[in-house]
Amino acid sequence: MRRLCGALLIAVTLLVSAYGWNHYDSLSDRYKPHIDKAIRQANAQFMGNKKHINYYKVEGDPAIGEKYHFRVMLKTTKCDVADNVNGYKHRNDCAVEGLGLPWIDCVVCNTKTGELVDCALKKKAKSRESVRKQCLITPGYRAGHTNLLAQKSGSDAPATGCVGCV
Repeated sequence: MRRLCGALLIAVTLLVSAYGWNHYDSLSDRYKPHIDKAIRQANAQFMGNKKHINYYKVEGDPAIGEKYHFRVMLKTTKCDVADNVNGYKHRNDCAVEGLGLPWIDCVVCNTKTGELVDCALKKKAKSRESVRKQCLITPGYRAGHTNLLAQKSGSDAPATGCVGCV
């Protein structure tokens, strides 16, 4: 009986963790405003598609804090596109279209001059690298985290008295 309970607990934990990034409602409220910006941008940019573009998943490990960086994957749905910008948000009632349709790759980040929301078809995202390099941080960077190897002394003089400093 204990083994069965243990196995059930592991299965539920795996199911919840797998459900996380791939479902809009399970996202933190800190993430949703940034993801909503990507959805609005993609729906406005790809309006000729005539179908609503919805959240599908967060790619990689988003960084959030004073500096933030999100890479969001969006997919076309079976719903018609909204008539106005207020309708350009995630819609739970819209099922994602078949797998044959292209992914939309969006980056939402802050830059020196403000905020960048850049969307492109996934197969063309590499051509957007020069624009996306404006982001202040890169994915996986944890704002506020430091380590000894990344600290600067403030002096260009050679350090002495420590192992490996010379």
